[in-house]
Amino acid sequence: MKLKQPQINKSEKPIKTLPWGEKVFLEIPIFKYRNQLLARYGENVEGRKYIEFSKFGPLPAGAKRSSSKQQSGTYSQRLRIYKPHHWGTIKHVCETTLFPAIGWSKNSSQTQIELSVLQKLTKQIKSKSEELAEKKKVITELMNNISFYRDQNIKNRVPEFTEILKEFKKIVGENHKESVYQKFLKNHFWIFGLEYVSAKSQKQAGAKNRPDFSLERYDKFRDIVEIKRPHDEVFVKKANRYHQGQKLKEALAEVMDYVDYFLTHINDEIVEFGETYYKPRAIIVIGRTKEFGEKVRQLNSFLHRIEVVTYDELIERAEKIIEFYQK
Repeated sequence: MKLKQPQINKSEKPIKTLPWGEKVFLEIPIFKYRNQLLARYGENVEGRKYIEFSKFGPLPAGAKRSSSKQQSGTYSQRLRIYKPHHWGTIKHVCETTLFPAIGWSKNSSQTQIELSVLQKLTKQIKSKSEELAEKKKVITELMNNISFYRDQNIKNRVPEFTEILKEFKKIVGENHKESVYQKFLKNHFWIFGLEYVSAKSQKQAGAKNRPDFSLERYDKFRDIVEIKRPHDEVFVKKANRYHQGQKLKEALAEVMDYVDYFLTHINDEIVEFGETYYKPRAIIVIGRTKEFGEKVRQLNSFLHRIEVVTYDELIERAEKIIEFYQK
């Protein structure tokens, strides 16, 4: 691990000018605690370039105070080098004489630098981890609260949902226009499942196409819905094989165009309407299950991003939601 290299001031503009006229072009903190150690590159009042190591901090307790700075309770020390060979001599003396005398290896200085950086990074990681853990704790608590109040709200609405389901079963057994079923399911979108949080009238998907409405999921993404009537045939039996009914064929052709439109205009949709139709699913509600429930399942297994749902299946979903919250 290496210390991050500071950016050198190539413009030769000083970052600071000391009161007596000296200029400092680069200043690197080596240790920045109670006692600070800095490395500098500067120029004295005579125009001579130098590198300098400067240390300062509070005086130790009980130390004698002789200079004006020491009278204020601080001290400063510095080592200034004007010639490259001076540094070469210092380095040679350290590595060949002083380091062995004190028991340091030749690589001890680099090791200490690496350990210092590692300690600093470890401290930063620990601080960030604690911060993230606290945020995660708050988010988890908020999500639990949201889940609790959401479930409590649904539980309190069970009698209302029961009445809605009765009405839904009633109109499914009757013969109404498509618009009746569209309006009912849009107003009571919970029947599609609790992953949906809202429903809204669908804007146009192109110049001529307009799906019936869209459902917003808890993750803000939207799915589109096409409603046909309960009495429209999903499959028609010919000879020994079931064939797709005419209304189902029409619905599949429509939603294929809708999905294709949103896939190719995703950026326009977000910018213009602020809604996310990224890779939307299309839900076709049509017909009754009768004896071909397995055929509907077979069809859905071959479809991509399109799901065919019968009115009987929607009724079963609603019943399961009510049953769950009743318990």
